[in-house]
Amino acid sequence: MGGTLIYTGKLGQAPGFSTWASGQGQAVVKSLAERQRFCMLGRHRKARSILWSELDAAATSGTLGAALQDEAARYPRLPGELAQIVEPDKFVADWRPFVIPRFLVNAVALRGMSERLASSHVLTRLQGGEALRDYFLRQFVDQMDAAFSKIPFSIKAPAATAHEWVVIDFDLHFDWQHTAWSGHYYLVQTKAVEISRERAASLAQSLSELKAMLGRLRADEVRVVAQAWQAWFDGRDPRLFEVAARMG
Repeated sequence: MGGTLIYTGKLGQAPGFSTWASGQGQAVVKSLAERQRFCMLGRHRKARSILWSELDAAATSGTLGAALQDEAARYPRLPGELAQIVEPDKFVADWRPFVIPRFLVNAVALRGMSERLASSHVLTRLQGGEALRDYFLRQFVDQMDAAFSKIPFSIKAPAATAHEWVVIDFDLHFDWQHTAWSGHYYLVQTKAVEISRERAASLAQSLSELKAMLGRLRADEVRVVAQAWQAWFDGRDPRLFEVAARMG
C-alpha cells in the first residue's frame, strides 16, 4: 500500500498561467513588456512568452528538478505528519477515522517549499521575480495535489503516509469555506497492524458515521472548524486539539 509521486520534469500549462498573467501577475507582465523593443506580436504577448519560457526552463532544470522530486516524494507524507501533530497523547485515534483538510495539506506543502527553495538560483534569477516564483511553486503544489488525490483510496487499499497513518478515503467536494481548496482526506492510524476483515467492517461503519456527522454540520460550524485549522497553521492555535477530538 502506498502513494508515490514522481516529478516528470514538466509544469502544467496554460489556462492557469494565462489567468495569473492577466490577474496577480499583471504588474510583472507590464513591467517586462515596457522593457521590450517593438514586437510585431505586441510587447505584452512577448513578455508573457518570455515568462512562460523561463518557467518551462526552470521546470526542466536538473538542479531544481532534483529538489522538486524531493518535494514530490515528501508530499504524500503530509496528511500523516499533520494527523500526528494534531493528535495529542490524550486523544488516541484507536482505529477511528480522522479528517485532515486538503487546504491544510497544501498550505503546509507550499510553505515548506517556499522555505526550502528560497535560495534556489534557478528561481531567484527569474525575470518575473518573487511573484513568478510564487506562481511556480503554487502550480507545483497544485500538480502534486491533483496527482495524489487521484489515488483510489479505500479501506481495502489504503495509502501509507507517515507515522503509520494511512489514507482510507477522500472527499474532493466538501466545502470548508476556504478560498483555496475544498475537500479532505480520511485517515486512520494502523500502528503497523494489518486491517483485517473484522477491523475493515468496523472501520467502514465508523467512516460512515463520521461522514454523516460532517454532513450535518451547519455552515457556521464548518467555518469554526476551518478557522481553527487555519489559525493553528498561522500560529494562533485556538482549541485545535478540542476541534480535532470532536471530529475523530
